[in-house]
Amino acid sequence: MSGVSTSGCPNRTYYFEIGPGQWQGSFGFHVTDWRRFLGSSIGIVDRLLVVAMVLTIRLFGHATITSAVESSPDRGEAGVATNDIRITKFGIPLYTLEEEYRLDPNCRDATVVSEERFGPIPGLLESHKAYPAEITSGPEATYRMPLLGADWTGHYEPAGDCIEAELTCEWATATELIHRVD
Repeated sequence: MSGVSTSGCPNRTYYFEIGPGQWQGSFGFHVTDWRRFLGSSIGIVDRLLVVAMVLTIRLFGHATITSAVESSPDRGEAGVATNDIRITKFGIPLYTLEEEYRLDPNCRDATVVSEERFGPIPGLLESHKAYPAEITSGPEATYRMPLLGADWTGHYEPAGDCIEAELTCEWATATELIHRVD
């Protein structure tokens, strides 16, 4: 681990011991409150993306999610990890996300810098963003992220070679259940 201790540092334990490797599982998405969704201030593109995701999942079942996490404990102030995430259905990309987790020396926080794309066409429906993460001694990770025009909270809970996640906003929920495959 290149001289970086993870002992007593939840963010280092999470990103340098638990996270690295290949992960795969299922992704679900549904609107929990259509009235709030319709009354929200999100833009038309985000509305169309939400409806497309809901219809895809409802008609064809959960999508496949893959994740490839690499750690670099010697990069940055307290280490950096990267994650390449793909959500697909029938091999067609629905969502891609390239994240870099910049760990804070306080052993708890990280800043996530990401590039995301909706759909299979590069250069279309792409965005760049940064948002905070907090890793507790569980270790569990909580992300506060802008997504689909809304403020979402993602809660990730690892258990052995499995991570269960729930992402919520005021009108929708997404779920992930991933298992280590390497």
